[in-house]
Amino acid sequence: MVELVHSEFYTPAEVASHDAASDVWISFLGQVYDVTAVVRENEGTLTQPLVRAAGTDVSHWFDATTGDLKTRIDPEAGDRRYFLPMGRFVGVPESGEPAKPGEGGAWWRDGTGRVGKLSTSVRRIKLLNTLTQDEHELEVPSEETIQEILVRYLPFNAHAASYAWKCMGRQLDKDRTLQDNGILDERELYAKANLPDDFFVPLIHVYYTDDLTVA
Repeated sequence: MVELVHSEFYTPAEVASHDAASDVWISFLGQVYDVTAVVRENEGTLTQPLVRAAGTDVSHWFDATTGDLKTRIDPEAGDRRYFLPMGRFVGVPESGEPAKPGEGGAWWRDGTGRVGKLSTSVRRIKLLNTLTQDEHELEVPSEETIQEILVRYLPFNAHAASYAWKCMGRQLDKDRTLQDNGILDERELYAKANLPDDFFVPLIHVYYTDDLTVA
């Protein structure tokens, strides 16, 4: 039986699809967070900055060195406070004073709601089922292995694990990424030639081999 491997990477588009008050995802510093429970459990004014930011990347709120919120010298108080461009939100003390080193108690420091990583590079690929001739185009993180991409393809082909995956006649190693399988990302070359990113989208052929997987 083939063990299916779920990726921990998400595309910006996947994060952007969770942009409602009842479904709040954000990303920052390369991580993806589902803060829906934080919003639900703290209904009120302090959840509004999170709701307004739903589906977006808020890395500009954070200091990449400390992993905590950015700070600045408060012009009125004259001391250092959190810099909150969208206003105070859940987890930020009323004083606005930064946390002490090693101090927990805030969802972004405790990792509450973290669901995975944000892909640093997203690619488009086409998959052709040679048995049915159905073709689908997927947007996938470059960091994913073929095995992880396979999981994304399951809604279109429930028995995808029972297929051999090939590109340009070469069988793909499912434990390797597209790049490691020789399916190179050539978008920089296209840009230099003034061609669009999708000038050429790699086509992967999936060949039926057996029917041992369970739908």
